[in-house]
Amino acid sequence: MQEMSPTVPGFTNPKVLGLLYSVVVQFQPKTCVEIGSFMGRSASVISLALAALGGGRRLICVDLFDTKVDQNFVQLPLIREIMKYAESSKGQYCDLTRISTIGDCFDLTTERFPHMLENVTKIQCDSASDWNSGRDTFDFSYIDGDHTYEAVKRDALSVMRYANAGHCMVFDDYSTQFPGVVRFVEELKSHQA
Repeated sequence: MQEMSPTVPGFTNPKVLGLLYSVVVQFQPKTCVEIGSFMGRSASVISLALAALGGGRRLICVDLFDTKVDQNFVQLPLIREIMKYAESSKGQYCDLTRISTIGDCFDLTTERFPHMLENVTKIQCDSASDWNSGRDTFDFSYIDGDHTYEAVKRDALSVMRYANAGHCMVFDDYSTQFPGVVRFVEELKSHQA
């Protein structure tokens, strides 16, 4: 379970990470995409599952990796709260002599978890842009970007353009706290019925 709960700052709790790992291992996708990768907490777990499966599997991570990290950022109450997940590695993610963007934090995670070096590609892009340009098709996606209805819909529809038959799409934060996620997922389910 320790590997299911990596010492990486992020919003995804250990139980969800364990579930995410299990879904990826059970589904056995070849190519995955994660919309909203932040510092790489969930990406490290998806990547670990892909490494366990073997066979040249890939994870494409899409986020605004150029978001600035400065003293004001690391002092935000929400950021201070998620740093608890980093445990003894917290200092590395707050070292402003080395870290200046979210992408730098993601790269630090990649360096710390070598399995990510083999199967993760980072794309700095707003998910509203054509981040894929038709290069890849996907078997699995994890939608964890902006949680407004409009953004969740945009992210899911952009992934669906490149989805293989039998694609598995997982949404983060399906709860009353995030009505945009719930609304879109319920609409999607009603179209599938």
